Amino acid sequence: MDENQASKKYMILYSVMIYVVFLILFAITGVISTYITSNKIVLQICVTVCSWTSFFVLMFMFKRLMPGVKRSEFIKGLFAEKINWKLIGIIITIQIILFFAAVGYVSVKNNTRIWKLLCFSPFSLITGFFIQLVGGPLGEEPAYRGFALPYMQKKYSVVKAGIITGMVWGLWHLPLWIISGYKGLNLLIYCVTFLISIVSASVVMSVIYKRYKNILYAVLIHQMVNFTLDILYTGNLLDIFIPTAVLYFIAAFVICVLNPEKHGENEN
Repeated sequence: MDENQASKKYMILYSVMIYVVFLILFAITGVISTYITSNKIVLQICVTVCSWTSFFVLMFMFKRLMPGVKRSEFIKGLFAEKINWKLIGIIITIQIILFFAAVGYVSVKNNTRIWKLLCFSPFSLITGFFIQLVGGPLGEEPAYRGFALPYMQKKYSVVKAGIITGMVWGLWHLPLWIISGYKGLNLLIYCVTFLISIVSASVVMSVIYKRYKNILYAVLIHQMVNFTLDILYTGNLLDIFIPTAVLYFIAAFVICVLNPEKHGENEN
């Protein structure tokens, strides 16, 4: 077996393992919450561990997936370029605009005051921000944008690689969709809009990470999505997922148009 075949084999195994391990940890969390304890701190720790599945599997298979590279070198390489604070400001500003545009849509659609759809508790906002940061972006981005994206770019353009990575990342959330509480058509809408949003966000993060070589931007985008929808927004998620999917799809399209790279050619 040559080097390329071995690399492909281990990448497929890695992709399968992040699903298998996640399902195992997800099931264990369910058992703990049902039969052992409903303590919020314990359950949050379990949820956080589940969210780090892709990173744990990456570290476990690291020597196979990235032969000749040290784990410390990989982690350091994720932050290769100096932080562009102007870009940080742009990312935050755009995501705030997109969020409030989506909330505004929900407000008009449901004839509800905007402030009734938002959380204003300082404690909830502060604790929620850090819980969302640790329980998602910090564990997922090094694996998906840091490792999987560059691997995919060996064969595909950054946009195609972002879409593929986004699909794998999005479908990884399938168990969470099943227990969302939605049924029938509402569940279908929830799943489709969630997937469109996450794939679009993946494309945005991929283009930015490819150009600026610092995983912090992907972490920030991921964090802003999670924080605004799960903590700052207090309404029905199904209501806001529809405009969010549309807005993030538009954002992905725009960033692809503005990015000077050629997206239709394979990158080696």
